[in-house]
Amino acid sequence: MARATQQSRPTEADPAAEVFEICDASGNVQCTELRSVVHKTGLLHKAVYCFVFDTRGRLLIQRRSSHKSIGPDQWDLSVAEHLSPGETFREAAVRGLQEELGIEGAQLTQQPLGPMHRRSLVVPGKCIDNELVQSYALRDF
Repeated sequence: MARATQQSRPTEADPAAEVFEICDASGNVQCTELRSVVHKTGLLHKAVYCFVFDTRGRLLIQRRSSHKSIGPDQWDLSVAEHLSPGETFREAAVRGLQEELGIEGAQLTQQPLGPMHRRSLVVPGKCIDNELVQSYALRDF
């Protein structure tokens, strides 16, 4: 069973320097690019969502940090992560559970919750976020 751990979060590195894999509409990797360039130009990249449900079936949501450039202090789904180069959707979901919520040993659903889909968010003057998203669930947490 997954468990949450108490931890001190390390100081985050410069998110603009993070590297994403750029992909085509089918998810095939074409190249890599800096996060800052990806979100400025709207290049297509991969992300994963993980929905965490407790033993009564209630969905865990979290409030975004007040330091986020997009949607500060807004309520958000359990976990959302960009994939690191070479990482699978499932690996990114497990990493996100640990990094964002301190959940270790997560047993995600075997299959994604649905087909990979495209999600686009445009925040004028800040971000053009075009993602291919795969979603998983962690149940009975």
